[in-house]
Amino acid sequence: LKGSIRIIADSASHVLNILAAFRKKYPNVKVILRSGNSEEVEKALRSFNAEIGIMPNLSNKFDIGMKFIGSSNIIAFGQPDYLKPHKPILKMIDVKRLPIIFREKGSTTRQIIEEEAKKQGVQLRPIIEVEGREAMRELVASGAGIGFISEAEFINDSRVVKANLYGSNLIMNETVAFLKQRSNVRVIKNFLSFSFITFSRSSNLDIKKGIISSLFFINFSPVAKLTVGFSGINNSWALCMIAFAFAFNIGSVILIPARFSVKVIIAIL
Repeated sequence: LKGSIRIIADSASHVLNILAAFRKKYPNVKVILRSGNSEEVEKALRSFNAEIGIMPNLSNKFDIGMKFIGSSNIIAFGQPDYLKPHKPILKMIDVKRLPIIFREKGSTTRQIIEEEAKKQGVQLRPIIEVEGREAMRELVASGAGIGFISEAEFINDSRVVKANLYGSNLIMNETVAFLKQRSNVRVIKNFLSFSFITFSRSSNLDIKKGIISSLFFINFSPVAKLTVGFSGINNSWALCMIAFAFAFNIGSVILIPARFSVKVIIAIL
């Protein structure tokens, strides 16, 4: 495989392990990586200015396909003067009393925080609105206020501490995104297959005695003409079946909990 692949990510931290492995597998593919918020990722994909996007999955997009690669809680962080160690969990009413630094509009983190605050009957007013995650980090570290970030993106810094937030939907689900009409482009197809295999190897699936603890659903098409079922297979075979479906785009793979075995159902197109 040769050529180049352009990737736009809301945070590079979510794709670093995938990129490192992808470069080893395909050394002749040039990777061009840039950052952007969720709106910018969508625009880049739709305007053919990127092959792959790394972004949260907030809602189904008719023209954009998404493959799950991980999730993380959204946390607050700031200097110890703002986030007291004796109060490790903050409600939105607590957050309202603090100097808030928000990312620009279009940031998914900001959207999730504002929606949760609304549920708790609180309106948050930022004292600073800044474009870009790095600028926000530096402002927070300087003592200008508190910010919000997914825990996976938090970088240990002696100037700041983190605090958990009280809420029901304060989770960031990150995905590999692509334009569906370009899903057969070779470099895109290979990256999608490779990213899923890499994620599978590093994920925390708990399969003991053939029992799977979580549900995977990978959808390639809304239409399934034939269903073939397999049961009594182990973890390795399950991952092989998923990787096969991913690589050849043959249909949908569903892993469902079974009492003493893992059942894999593949819907053939």
